[in-house]
Amino acid sequence: MRRYKLFDNAEQAVKSNPTYLMRVQRSRLPLQYAELEIARTENEKDYADISQKLDLFESRVKAFDVPTLNERRNSPVDYCELYRQRYMPAAEKSIALGASVNYAPLPGKKYQEISKTALTDGLFGGSTFVESWVGWEGQDATITLDLGTVKPVHSIEADFLHQLGAWILLPKKVTYSYSTDGQDFTPWESHTIPEDRSVQVKFVGIKTEIPVQARYLKIDVVATKECPTWHYGVGHPSWFFVDEVTVK
Repeated sequence: MRRYKLFDNAEQAVKSNPTYLMRVQRSRLPLQYAELEIARTENEKDYADISQKLDLFESRVKAFDVPTLNERRNSPVDYCELYRQRYMPAAEKSIALGASVNYAPLPGKKYQEISKTALTDGLFGGSTFVESWVGWEGQDATITLDLGTVKPVHSIEADFLHQLGAWILLPKKVTYSYSTDGQDFTPWESHTIPEDRSVQVKFVGIKTEIPVQARYLKIDVVATKECPTWHYGVGHPSWFFVDEVTVK
């Protein structure tokens, strides 16, 4: 693309001057970051190319000692490590890919269309809640996946967003249960999530690893529902957001 060619030409033009070369490479970092962010949202990916670009971005933020990625103090080096774990292909694919999902109640109006595919499309959301995430404001929710047939399942993990600045808090409790017929559900495991007052944007996976036979998997989420006394939005409804549900 033309914008990449311009920076390639600029680096080539100043390659004999270390000071100017450093300035061009540092100026290029936001474009490289944007390219990585776009790549993670695409269904068709060239993972070898992404890996090379991620390695280059990491080497340069280290070389220039870039301390933060955003105003919430997320480290760019941590971002690179997380990118490899979160957005690069896993050795074992989720058996929930393409599974249908039911919600009670429905998520917020802005998220109802994307909710049809977001939790089982294999794409993990990023630090902005406007893409790939499904959210509820001030209420609990139940999410039910249909795997299509009864299958051996040994783990389930739902992915939650923590972003205090946007009034997005982690749930208080997440409970998993399973069923073969969609009517009678057996409790699987419950997780109580500690309160987190960190201003950093975080992705928190809540995971259960107990082998079962199941077609339907249910996730009951007890939300915070209201911003607590220590939050500047105290008394106002808080959100919780969930993205990919990985089943193996």
